Formats: sequence, C-alpha cells, structure tokens
Amino acid sequence: MTIELGYFQQQGLVEKLTRRFAKINGYKIEKDLNVLDATHPQIQTWSVMAEAAIEELVNALNGLPENETVRNFLAKHNSETHTGEEWEKLAAAEGLNKDDINELMNYLDDYH
Repeated sequence: MTIELGYFQQQGLVEKLTRRFAKINGYKIEKDLNVLDATHPQIQTWSVMAEAAIEELVNALNGLPENETVRNFLAKHNSETHTGEEWEKLAAAEGLNKDDINELMNYLDDYH
C-alpha cells in the first residue's frame, strides 16, 4: 500500500504544522492569516519545514530511501527491472556517487 496525500490534504497539513511550529517557538499566527501566502520570513521557514516533514514521513511510510538522489533515480526508473550489476552500472552512468549507489543497492536488496 502506498501512502499518498492529495493536494488539499497536504496543504491543510502544512497549515496545521506551520501553526504548530509557530506555537512551539512561542508565536501565535492570527487565525485569519493564510499561512501558505504569508510573506513573513519566519512563517515561510516554518511552512518549508512542514513540507519537508510531510515529505519525509510519506517517504518513510512508503519505505522509500532517505537519500533524495536515490529516490529521484528510482522514480525515473520506476517500472524497469535489472540485475544488481545492471542497476549499479546505470546508476554510475547517471552520475550517482559511491555512497548513493551503495544506498540504492541496499534499498533494492531490502525491497526485493
């Protein structure tokens, strides 16, 4: 089962988390302020933090690797099947470094 959030679900969650981050830091955001359109740098920072937290949680729940480079590589080659050696060669040809390739191979070993 893959966990996916719809656009409005994600935006609502960003709004809630941004307000929560503000509260944790001793601030209160006015209820009528649209957090997603806020221009205040601190509110923008909390919004970006909320988006990152949601992305990390969804990736973790979906069993995806932490490494963004590896996730992007896997997304690009989503439906492909290769041997381990072929995956390594493809990753190297696309510029993944040794650590990224190691994480990719560990992920593929765990996944299959």
